[in-house]
Amino acid sequence: MRKIFLILSATIFLISCGSSYERKVKAAFKSYVSTHFDNPKDLKEIVAIDSCDTISIKEVQDLLKSTKTTYDSINKVVKERAEKISKSLKNPKLRGLTHRNPYFNEAIHKYNEASMERLSLTSSDLSWALYDIGKPLEDRYKDFMSKRGKTYVQCKIHVRVAREEKDRMVTYYAISDTLLNNIEIRSKGIGTEEVLGADNLIDFSEISDEYLSRIKNAKELDEYGKIVLNIINREI
Repeated sequence: MRKIFLILSATIFLISCGSSYERKVKAAFKSYVSTHFDNPKDLKEIVAIDSCDTISIKEVQDLLKSTKTTYDSINKVVKERAEKISKSLKNPKLRGLTHRNPYFNEAIHKYNEASMERLSLTSSDLSWALYDIGKPLEDRYKDFMSKRGKTYVQCKIHVRVAREEKDRMVTYYAISDTLLNNIEIRSKGIGTEEVLGADNLIDFSEISDEYLSRIKNAKELDEYGKIVLNIINREI
């Protein structure tokens, strides 16, 4: 709630005091030019200052949420198909099918391999469920989604500068806190690591990578499961 309030406050402030903030950005940039340009006269013109954006951990959390939603969706389909396959394989009509149908033999082999990989990928969930060791991916995801971090205000500054005897357009970034204090000029914008912090970045990378690996595996299971079930349905 506090983060939302800060973002809203910054947004309202930017709308109501846009010209004032723009003057501050111009002043900060000219100061930057005087200390960072070899020749301050290379700055020919501040062409435009874009409207500012708020940058926070929420953008990263939204990305992770989208990844998890994709996994949950395909995982549900895979589970339902696995139940159908397991139930169908009990049918007496399918006895010896792996011997008389090479396509089924290949498909069920690949399906079983993908199923074994699935067990490996979800081992952290199983360790927690069976031995109370570690933490399941779902809980680690929830922990990350509950994190709060610093919120930044960032806007782009488009300038025309003299470079190698020719004027060129260059973009810089003005970055400040939500109260629009201490404006810092940079040649690059806020990076993910800066928004998250080192520890949160590691957590995000690990959780995201695990979900992506599970998604890849689930897609393979979905593909092979369809083939297996189609052959089964033709045989019964």
